[in-house]
Amino acid sequence: MDNYFDSKIDLMLQHGLNLSCAAFIRLQFISGARISDLLNIKRSDVLSNGTIIIRQGKGSNTLIINISQDFEFWELYRQGYYVEISCFSYSFFYKLYKRYGLIIFNEPGHNASVTHSPRKILAQTIYDSTNDIQIAASALGHRSTKSTEYYLTREQKKSNYKNGILGKVPSELYNFKARKTKTGDFINLK
Repeated sequence: MDNYFDSKIDLMLQHGLNLSCAAFIRLQFISGARISDLLNIKRSDVLSNGTIIIRQGKGSNTLIINISQDFEFWELYRQGYYVEISCFSYSFFYKLYKRYGLIIFNEPGHNASVTHSPRKILAQTIYDSTNDIQIAASALGHRSTKSTEYYLTREQKKSNYKNGILGKVPSELYNFKARKTKTGDFINLK
């Protein structure tokens, strides 16, 4: 993953983001998985050899990710030491990504991509480097290249990719509000 995303995650951690969330955000940017698919990852989907199984919805194939980052975290997560990702919600990640500027602006008249931005970045990056839509489709777990074309036909060129993700964080960031319960820590954005 590129230093830009690492620096964003480091900033989130400095502001009190839970370590589980940070690792899952990294996983999303590495795998291009949807938030809904990340929220469904069970501890049993994390294997002792550093492999994570992501069962995708929407008719997509399962992703098998071999992690190189956060290996110690994933091993401890698998053993039950960290808060389960299912404690969080799509809304939490949506607000978090907006707050920290992890957004891709699409062409005028279309909504910006917030939680879907890692998926679009992965598809575009792979397509740019290989010029092969089949490889991009395979990386996203798409059964058909038709699904992958959604990410590429809007001509999100490299300049838009580099400039479309906001680089600025709002000047006033509020801390995360943490709440401890018997089942774990819950973190909300204020």
